[in-house]
Amino acid sequence: MTYPGYRFEKIWTDVDFFEAHLGFYGSEFNLNLDIYTDNISLNELRLGLLSFVERLGKNEFLWKPGHEKAPHYLSMRFFLQEKRGIVGVEVNLDNNMEPPNRFRSNFYLLTELNQLDDLARKIEKLIKEEINDFEGLYSAN
Repeated sequence: MTYPGYRFEKIWTDVDFFEAHLGFYGSEFNLNLDIYTDNISLNELRLGLLSFVERLGKNEFLWKPGHEKAPHYLSMRFFLQEKRGIVGVEVNLDNNMEPPNRFRSNFYLLTELNQLDDLARKIEKLIKEEINDFEGLYSAN
């Protein structure tokens, strides 16, 4: 059974940035994180994904939205897991909250190379304000 590994939803918008609700899903977990980002950062993700696919995963791609003083930490590293087009996505996140609400997590998602093209198209639609949410990175299982 395939399921989306990633869900993105804009929940609040300002002139220069917006707040997004991110959901990460695996067979053993569900994690949610609200982040602040902007279209520039999302476009860096989109272009990085397209470049990664174009090079057929020969190098890895790392995306870290935000800055050092952001109220959260997120990084997503895309790498070729198997030569048949299986991509691994290493996700590190930290909500930087005080205990008992704090969580840190490091996990991996597996998807297919074509899912990165699909994700890049959805990000472009979000930037153009054609959509406010999307899901992607369907599992390779």
